Amino acid sequence: MRIKSFYGQTLQEALNQAKEELGEDVIVLETKEIKGNGLLLENKNLVKLTVKIEEPESTEAKPKHEEKKKSKPEKSANEELIVKRQLDKLYNYFRNILNIGLPEFYENAWRKLCDTGIEYSDSIAIIEDIYYQSGETKVIDYSELKARVRKRIVEKIGEKLGDVDNLFNNDRTVFSFMGPTGCGKTTVLMEMALSPVLNKIKNKNIISTDIYRIGSMDRLDKFSQVSGIKLIKAKSPEELLRIVNEIDKGLVLIDTPIGDIDRYKDIFRGLLTVPDILHLVCIPANLDSGEIDRYMERFNSLKRVGIVLTKVDEVRNKGRIFSLIKSFKHKLFFFTMGNEIPESLHVINASVLAKEIIKEF
Repeated sequence: MRIKSFYGQTLQEALNQAKEELGEDVIVLETKEIKGNGLLLENKNLVKLTVKIEEPESTEAKPKHEEKKKSKPEKSANEELIVKRQLDKLYNYFRNILNIGLPEFYENAWRKLCDTGIEYSDSIAIIEDIYYQSGETKVIDYSELKARVRKRIVEKIGEKLGDVDNLFNNDRTVFSFMGPTGCGKTTVLMEMALSPVLNKIKNKNIISTDIYRIGSMDRLDKFSQVSGIKLIKAKSPEELLRIVNEIDKGLVLIDTPIGDIDRYKDIFRGLLTVPDILHLVCIPANLDSGEIDRYMERFNSLKRVGIVLTKVDEVRNKGRIFSLIKSFKHKLFFFTMGNEIPESLHVINASVLAKEIIKEF
């Protein structure tokens, strides 16, 4: 027996697909409604139909262990997110002939909002929300529409932001820095060490577990000499824990080579033992959304995870930043624009980002 799923805006649509491919005698195992969050054009939901496909019986006797073998479970962890990404690609392809069932003024506003880089489904959600809250028939001018769009962008970004000030209320603050190759995590560490935001913290320490790459160590050595910030090298998970425990006050910044956890399992294991640590994953803003989703799944075993969005200056349409932030499952604390140390490190400000997006709207 095999299992297969079909999707449609209605149950009948999904059933018709199943019958067309498998014949009239389909065996339905399950129907499920997937919330679209305003992604679809008229129906706000997607229906998933799961059917059973009977395999022809073999004339040969099957070994007993094969008879008891269970079918492979369905992949459902990120099902809704995958559907969202697929729909966004379809909107991108068909956007000039699609409409979202709203008056022309709002249809045009949706397309203009898409031009800012905001994903199509997120743009639909914003414009639909404004339309229905306006009483549907109420006419508003373009300046009022822009103000309402900006307000909703600020609200949605604000839901994803971490409280930066609260990070430094304790006697000791410990950060580790991880992220994919080329994300700029060592640069972020150096920017943070010299950031005006942290000038009030006198005792600062850098611990490097990235002892495998000569270039990285050489860079931190020079930075330590110029900045006067103490650099300590940890050669094992046990040594890392001992060093962190000996520092009872101030800021502790741990540099790691961790992009691929499997390559540095010992270091990752050591970080798991450090109490009260916030793991800052540095994510380049120019990465594909799907790549970011898959990458962040690697850090599910960590207790406290935050995000630093890097290379924001390399994103042409700033609306893309909004959709990235909205998709994050962890709080966002900082972003970087450029490579100047420490000027390129910024605390995320929802109002400022919304203003930049609206410039293109």
